[in-house]
Amino acid sequence: MKKSIILLLSVSILIMGHSYAQNSMATLPTFDSLFISPKTVAEAGQAFDLIKNAPIFLSSKREKANNCENRAEFTYFVLEKMGFKPINFWIFKEGLVEPKYSTAREVRRSNGLAFNTSTSGRDMVFWGYHVAAGLIVQNGMHPDTLVFDPWTQGKLTTLKQWSTSFFQEPAGRTVYIFPVTGQYRFYGTTTIGQVSNMKEDWIKNLDTDFNQMYCGLCGITPNEKCSKARFRNTILAKKEEISAYLRSKKISLE
Repeated sequence: MKKSIILLLSVSILIMGHSYAQNSMATLPTFDSLFISPKTVAEAGQAFDLIKNAPIFLSSKREKANNCENRAEFTYFVLEKMGFKPINFWIFKEGLVEPKYSTAREVRRSNGLAFNTSTSGRDMVFWGYHVAAGLIVQNGMHPDTLVFDPWTQGKLTTLKQWSTSFFQEPAGRTVYIFPVTGQYRFYGTTTIGQVSNMKEDWIKNLDTDFNQMYCGLCGITPNEKCSKARFRNTILAKKEEISAYLRSKKISLE
């Protein structure tokens, strides 16, 4: 009974909208069950450092704006192998969710999420969506929802801090969160390109061989290049490099 109460509490915290810097976040109903990880916040911090130091190819901050799906998959796998119960948190701009955007053109032209790729000044890129892995851990008397996205945040953050960090505007925006436990190369879509809440639409994008994951960890983009023969050896070499790093930490993704 105690575990059920804790789980219901954690899910209720996820579903409620929160405000941060006058922008807000709202969590969409998911088709997956979310569970609290049987770990501590300190153990989550140790896992974050391990993931942050993995040999993922990112030679510039601009490259951090691409291949988020692949880094989220990698993080999910590592957390799972370390005994956590990970969640992939997909976040979406308003146009991909709100019904007032009723045509594909309106969805495409709606204001995006923003990420500053410049180390000095402003060099913004705009996204329709972003994704990172995270988890729920018990922190004293209450659960914390944490997100592992060192490539854009530099530190372990709360779901609220992370999701509302991708706005150029100081107020008036809402980021929508869709938490799932499956490993998807892309989110499920409706006929006009909005995010679907139907699992069958997501299943079409389920990753089954993880070649694209390792391809993205090489810094290869767009993902359409991953199946090309000229990148095969690069992808295999990156897979071995990452596997060797994880073995040194007593972790295997096999």
